[in-house]
Amino acid sequence: MAGRILPKELHIEGIQTTVPCRVTEPGARRLRHITAAAANANANANANANANAYAAPLFQSRLRIVLYYRSAGKEESAWTVAAWMKESLGTALAEMPELAGRLRRAGVGEGEGEWEVKLNDAGVRIVHAAVTEVSMAEFLEAVAAEADKEEPLAYWVDVDGESPEYSALLYMQVTQFQGDGYAIGISCSLLLADPLFLIQFLKSSVETQTKMLGQGLFMKNSIFHFGHYQTPTRPKYLKSIPFDSGAASTATILFKISYNEGRNELPYKAIASSCLKEATERVNGKVVDKFCLMINYGNGVPKDLRIESCTRVEEPSPAIDLQLDNFIKVVQWDPFGIKELALTQGNKPVHVSYHMVSPSSFSSNNEGLVVLMSPYKDIKGVFEMMISVTIPKK
Repeated sequence: MAGRILPKELHIEGIQTTVPCRVTEPGARRLRHITAAAANANANANANANANAYAAPLFQSRLRIVLYYRSAGKEESAWTVAAWMKESLGTALAEMPELAGRLRRAGVGEGEGEWEVKLNDAGVRIVHAAVTEVSMAEFLEAVAAEADKEEPLAYWVDVDGESPEYSALLYMQVTQFQGDGYAIGISCSLLLADPLFLIQFLKSSVETQTKMLGQGLFMKNSIFHFGHYQTPTRPKYLKSIPFDSGAASTATILFKISYNEGRNELPYKAIASSCLKEATERVNGKVVDKFCLMINYGNGVPKDLRIESCTRVEEPSPAIDLQLDNFIKVVQWDPFGIKELALTQGNKPVHVSYHMVSPSSFSSNNEGLVVLMSPYKDIKGVFEMMISVTIPKK
């Protein structure tokens, strides 16, 4: 790490919740059904229980994004940015209420025992934290080859399997480093929304924030400023989180496929197996025999989600395997525009990192995670869909 050392701890200074500024209207968008199918599950009495048991570890699967910024001025402290987010997110969530939902068990009757995301306006957790030992530049140098060390920068509390309706599925954390740098970390459950919709939401939220800032709509001394909650009798930190020294156990490769009409007829498992094969070769990962396939349905918005336990196809479909070079492309996250997220005029992030977090049991069992995301582009009848493949490292 070029002589640099990581800080020992990250300190949590405050946690708040922001909710949509208006109530979500009733309708089809109020629910997102999650269908789980365990390996070899059939119509017997235990099939549903097996499927739900398989789905439970996926409660902790999520996308982690960390954006690093240099403060554009004295007024742009981490506390101020967190206060801006608290105010502007309410407007952004009103337009995309899917991000303010909670996981719950479906009601009695049809679909009993399955899971769903309820758009109940429960909101997003906003976390303020501090790293007191190093500057942002020093931290980035220390984690250049070890992105797993960033985990404390994107707060997450495991979803409670017994009472998931009380667990937040989206966290946004602002961390102040020594000096003039800060980071914004996002943790979003893959059951809540796929990564493309999350990025769409982040872009919309930043546009709302910069517009409000430009129009002078933020309060000078915001009641949401975390500094207002510091009192002599209150501990300075809610808690401290150590920076893990363990090595990253998984790697993720992102793919793009292009196709015409008829998405429901695509050979998903064969495509996933081809992507797994390519990913294993590119990152020198472990060869997985099983993988979880998450299929997001909907054009640009998170609708129903299907989770299925699959066995890797030893020899993928020749029609797909032979056309891998022009049917499936390896891509980067950068083209989605997240590096352009300027919180103030011209202040773009100096660095952005992405990490798909799969259940810990997947790594120990040499299992992969394949996520098929909603189409994000339609050009003259040709659709493009993104696929992320996460596999254990050797």
